[in-house]
Amino acid sequence: MVDKAARPPDRSKAALQATHSTTEPPGVLLSVAHSLRQELLRRLSPAAIVQELLAAGEKSLLQFLERVQSNLDEGRASIESTLRSMNASLETAMITLAQLGWYVDMWIITQPAVVELAQQAKEGRVDEVEQYLVSFYSNHLERIEEELLGRHPDRAPMLRQACAAHRRGEYALSIPVFLAQADGVCHDRIGEQVYRRRSGNPAIAHVLAAMATGILAEAVLAPLKSPMPISDSTDDSSTPGRLNRHAILHGLDLSYHTQHNSLKALLFLLYVSDVLDKQWIDESAGD
Repeated sequence: MVDKAARPPDRSKAALQATHSTTEPPGVLLSVAHSLRQELLRRLSPAAIVQELLAAGEKSLLQFLERVQSNLDEGRASIESTLRSMNASLETAMITLAQLGWYVDMWIITQPAVVELAQQAKEGRVDEVEQYLVSFYSNHLERIEEELLGRHPDRAPMLRQACAAHRRGEYALSIPVFLAQADGVCHDRIGEQVYRRRSGNPAIAHVLAAMATGILAEAVLAPLKSPMPISDSTDDSSTPGRLNRHAILHGLDLSYHTQHNSLKALLFLLYVSDVLDKQWIDESAGD
C-alpha cells in the first residue's frame, strides 16, 4: 500500500567535484578527478572509479570513500525523515477511517488515496468517502476473497458462504460471519481476541506493544491500539446501523444489514489478516 520513497538526490557528481578541494598536490590528482567525473557521468562504473583512484594513491582513495560514506549517511537520514513523515500521515489517516468503520487494506488501495480520503472525511465529506470506498472495493471482491481463501484454507467454508451472501445482498448473514472470522484469525495469529477490551483499551494493544515493529507497521497497526467503534461495548454503542460487533452479534442492532457494513466487515477481516502477519511485522522492524 505504501508508495516507494522518493529517490534521494544523486550526490555522486558533487562528491567527485569535492576532490578539487583536497590538500594533496594538484596536477595528476586534479587530472584524475576530472577523468573520474567524466567517467562517472558517462558510465557510472564503480569499478572504473576505484581503479582510477587507486592509481592516484591510497590516501586519495580513502578520502573518496569517506566522502561517499558521508553522502550515503546524509541520504539515509533524508530518506528516514521522509518515511517518518509519510507514515505519520498514514497513521492519522488509518485512524480517521477506522473511526468510520473502514479498515483499508495494505495492497489494493494506495497510501496517497488513503490520506486523501481521510482528509475529505475530516472536511465533512463522509458520504462521498463512503460511496467511493463502496464502489472501489466492490470492484475487488473476487480478489479479496481469493486472497483470504489462500491465506486461511481452514476457514474456506465460512468465507465462501459469507462472500456469496454478500454478493446476493444478504448482508444480515454475511456481516456476522466476517466479524467472527476476523476474531478467529486474530486469535490464530497472536493468541488474543481482536474485540476484547481491558480497562477500556484494546487487549490486543498490549500484545502489539511487546512486538518490535518498524515505522510502517506502527502506522498501519495504529487502529488496533486505540478504542474504535467496532469494538465498543453495549453501553458505548448508541448509534444503530453502524458497524459494532457487540450490538450485532448480541442482537441489539436491527438495522446493521447494509452493503456499507458488509464491506466494512469484510475489509476488517482482510485488514486483520494483513497486519497481524508475524513475518511481516518482524521484517518491518528492520525498516
